[in-house]
Amino acid sequence: MKKSSFQLVKQRLLSVNYELNTEYKSITGPIPLEIIGTRKITHLNANHAHVMFTVKIFSNTNPKDAPMKATIAHEGEFCWEDSVSKEQVEALLKFNAPAILLSYDRSILSQLTAYSNLPVLLLPLINFVESEEDIENI
Repeated sequence: MKKSSFQLVKQRLLSVNYELNTEYKSITGPIPLEIIGTRKITHLNANHAHVMFTVKIFSNTNPKDAPMKATIAHEGEFCWEDSVSKEQVEALLKFNAPAILLSYDRSILSQLTAYSNLPVLLLPLINFVESEEDIENI
């Protein structure tokens, strides 16, 4: 396997806001999941950028229809080799970086729901290219 020319240098969790709906009446079948994402990209120099990604779960859902609400914010510093074109860098920062940061959020959310005596909620893999219009840039 070959190391990617785009790398996560470091990441950190910025915040977690989780609120259980104690009045939630479980339904049979899967719960329709509502996910909203925001990203902020800041170029640090020619080969480094900072990406902040925030995911909101059930933030716009009627409270009685959601088992909980959660907001998780992560940031990461990414670097790339000189051989990566400017267009490739922008695509990697817009699409790949949030997907990488979301992978950390996935485990946090599954643990929170398990500790809340809810069925473990696993965030699905997201196609950020096809979801671009749903992701806010801040």
